[in-house]
Amino acid sequence: MPVLRVLLIDSDDDSASWLLEQLRAQGMHGVTRVAPGIELPRVVASERPDAVLFNHHFDRPDDLLACYGVRVAAPTSPIVAVAAAGPTVRSLRRWADETGCLDAVLEKPLPPGALQARLLELSAAAQARHALEDRARRLTNLVPEGALAVVEGEQGAEEEMFEAAVLFTDVRRSSDTVTRTAARDYFRMLDRLLSAQAAHVRRFEGAVVKFTGDGLMAVFRGMGRSHLALRCAAELARDPVQQLHPYGVGVADGLVLAGLVGASGDLGRRSQYDVVGATVHLAARLCAMAQQGEVVATRSAHAAARLDWPRLRHESAVPVRGFPAPVDCVVFAPGADADA
Repeated sequence: MPVLRVLLIDSDDDSASWLLEQLRAQGMHGVTRVAPGIELPRVVASERPDAVLFNHHFDRPDDLLACYGVRVAAPTSPIVAVAAAGPTVRSLRRWADETGCLDAVLEKPLPPGALQARLLELSAAAQARHALEDRARRLTNLVPEGALAVVEGEQGAEEEMFEAAVLFTDVRRSSDTVTRTAARDYFRMLDRLLSAQAAHVRRFEGAVVKFTGDGLMAVFRGMGRSHLALRCAAELARDPVQQLHPYGVGVADGLVLAGLVGASGDLGRRSQYDVVGATVHLAARLCAMAQQGEVVATRSAHAAARLDWPRLRHESAVPVRGFPAPVDCVVFAPGADADA
């Protein structure tokens, strides 16, 4: 049987000593006693017990206030209270129902082994719940924000069409780098680079849709989307990391369609959230045209952003592969402007 780390809260020295003796006689050797007081939350937080046992005395109702601090200091540790039969335990159960501070209330005297069994049961349940919550948090990090909205039913349908500014980044000469670098080292470099890029996107209220091997795709929605996207693009382009791992940035604005693709309607198969449309393809093409530390954006996105940079170039009627008509663009390199 596993050894439980139990924190016993008892304001009475005599009853605490007796209860400790009884618990250890039943094989519970991981019990530590602490009295209620201002230091209790700190002790609980540092001990991180598997469970907390509160010995309640009817003539010391103020001791119950300690349970509030314990709940805050150790939110995943179950709290079990024991109290004498009769009015005391009934009053404690009412208090537990009203406050939600206790996970279980047991009536004394307890049959041999009953308390240990209950503590083990609650501790195992709390650990399983915590593991599921931790797994859910880690899985959430793998899912784009838009996909969470689809899964949670926040959008009326699985597909949504909206206006967006789309941003792409792409590392330059990555094939040359990956052939000269150990796979693990290249992965760590890429992780640091893309994590930093994603942080820039979030800082300017964008959402990362996906990582594209050695770059990322992000969308900016709502009023001011082009302004935020181009400010983000400028920050990305002037990032000093460009000296080690150069990349270009492309931005386009327009209508896009977002939703789940792959195994549509089949809940038993894997789907992937994506944002598609001509605007997405255009932003990717412009990113491919950008040189190291350079931003290439549509002229319409630049006009909507109401921003300007020194030495910004207007390129008219730029042929873009896959598009029947040429595109008017702007090109700027914020890092070069700062160095000039």
